[in-house]
Amino acid sequence: MTSATLEKVDTEIKKRRAQVLELHAELEDLEDYLDILEARKNSIGGGTFSQADMERRYAGKNGK
Repeated sequence: MTSATLEKVDTEIKKRRAQVLELHAELEDLEDYLDILEARKNSIGGGTFSQADMERRYAGKNGK
């Protein structure tokens, strides 16, 4: 392979890794949101939690 081809492959790999990192972060956010929805569903019999309550509750989970 030529050096130009290697550079293209390296650039593409870096781009794909960045996309994977973005998707991973989005997945974590979606999992947190699902946790919030499940907590709200489970508390229907009692009072419901506000978005701020859930954010405080789960803030320590991901180090935010």
